[in-house]
Amino acid sequence: MSRLRSLLARFTGPAEPMAAEDGAAQLRDMRAVAVGALGEALVRAELEVLGWPMLRNVILGAPSHRVEIDQLARAPGGVIVLETKTYSGHVDGDPGSEFWILSLRDGRSFVVPNAVRQNVAHIRAVRCVIDDASVPVRGYVVSAGAGRFAPQLARAIVPAAELRTRLAGDAALQRRGGVKLEAAWSRLVAAAAEGETHRAAHATRPPGRCGRPHAAVVLTSAGDKAGSPTP
Repeated sequence: MSRLRSLLARFTGPAEPMAAEDGAAQLRDMRAVAVGALGEALVRAELEVLGWPMLRNVILGAPSHRVEIDQLARAPGGVIVLETKTYSGHVDGDPGSEFWILSLRDGRSFVVPNAVRQNVAHIRAVRCVIDDASVPVRGYVVSAGAGRFAPQLARAIVPAAELRTRLAGDAALQRRGGVKLEAAWSRLVAAAAEGETHRAAHATRPPGRCGRPHAAVVLTSAGDKAGSPTP
């Protein structure tokens, strides 16, 4: 786990300068993908210590409003829905707004989706599949990067290193869920398998209100080029 954290620290540091602007943008995109994968691996490692069954990169929902969920886990007493962010820089905004502002150390700023609202949509999709209100469903937005969140947002964000402690403190998740929880998890496993058949279509669809819309760059100086922020 410490190796994953060290790799994240390397990738979330300042990008190496490149002569060609297009090459620099391509490098940023590659780093964003790599950092996102490392962040999800770090969170997965935290959950593996608990020994709970997990599903990752799960696609749920109807064609018009599919969502992709970073990770689902089955706790002893309920289902956990995780949205992992590996931002660097500073994240600001209103907890109820549709978008937040991510400001990077190199001066670029991006408009990014409100991660809490993203996960609310994910929880809604999970509840729809489970179709049993008696099964507890908990959602967490986990920060696995070096990013700093404004105080009004930080209250809704769980640092990856604190995730296990937070889960252990949720009494409802520690109670044995019994037959209803087993049935709910079986439905999610089946829905995740079905979602795999739609992965290609989901990845190529235009940005929308559900799922993973592309971040829009806010130009902060002349000559800035659009590129992916660290996810």
